[in-house]
Amino acid sequence: MTKNTNFNEIKLAMRAGQYANLNTREEKIYKNAFVNGYKLAKKHLKEDGYDLVKIVGYSFSSPQRSTIDNIIDYMCKRYELSKSELLSKKKTLDIVRARNIIHNLLNRKI
Repeated sequence: MTKNTNFNEIKLAMRAGQYANLNTREEKIYKNAFVNGYKLAKKHLKEDGYDLVKIVGYSFSSPQRSTIDNIIDYMCKRYELSKSELLSKKKTLDIVRARNIIHNLLNRKI
């Protein structure tokens, strides 16, 4: 990361509402703390073998349609729901629980 990019990140971070009422001395303290914290985190990531570029470039794959259909069908049978009920806007406890389980299962399959 270049020095200019680092400076832009500091400027963006300092626009947050909690920094609006700081005097110039306090602003300098926060800016220095941000810079030092960033450098320290970068150092520790390098020591642990992480590269910032690799973390940013991570992508997810989508589960296959057959997997999604199998999970939905199983949950409909398990909770005695129809597919239309499961995909509706209703928020009853049994429907929400089934949706939550489907969501968790699909996130593990990715």
